[in-house]
Amino acid sequence: MAGAPQPPVVDLSAYVAVQWNTDALCLAVMVTDDVHRNVESADSTYLWRGDSIQFAFDVDHDGDDAAYFTEDRELGCAVLSPDSQLRTYRWAPTPAGATGSGTCSVQNADNTWYYEVCYTAAELGQPAFTAGTVFGFCAMVNDDDGAGRDQWLELTPGMGTGKQPSLFRALELAP
Repeated sequence: MAGAPQPPVVDLSAYVAVQWNTDALCLAVMVTDDVHRNVESADSTYLWRGDSIQFAFDVDHDGDDAAYFTEDRELGCAVLSPDSQLRTYRWAPTPAGATGSGTCSVQNADNTWYYEVCYTAAELGQPAFTAGTVFGFCAMVNDDDGAGRDQWLELTPGMGTGKQPSLFRALELAP
């Protein structure tokens, strides 16, 4: 992410950028974190308890909280501590699992983590992406400084305290 603004060195800060083509939606997330920790290696279901990123998509943009685990998508990735193993995961729709959870690459430099995550149109319930497509969207960065998740940052509300796509903001794919 050359030319991206540099966040101040603090406990946790983040920037998110989105890029798309007809086949894939890609998200770049720059996270500055004073302590990187994620020890949730036994069960990827709990990756969110450690340093990680998550994205939620209300794919039909209907804001239906009751349909979250059946029609919406919640996906994410994490770098595990201390072996730097990269994990991706899909929490919604159920059944949850590591398959169909996109591709993720991560680089680290001086407590700044650069995540690049891509999801295919099919993974997000679309035949293809087109200009003008609108999703409900939420992005979240989780932080664990040593005793489990102690804080998080959300681009919009709707994921950190509950699964509420009615609180997501619109993400429109611009030409």
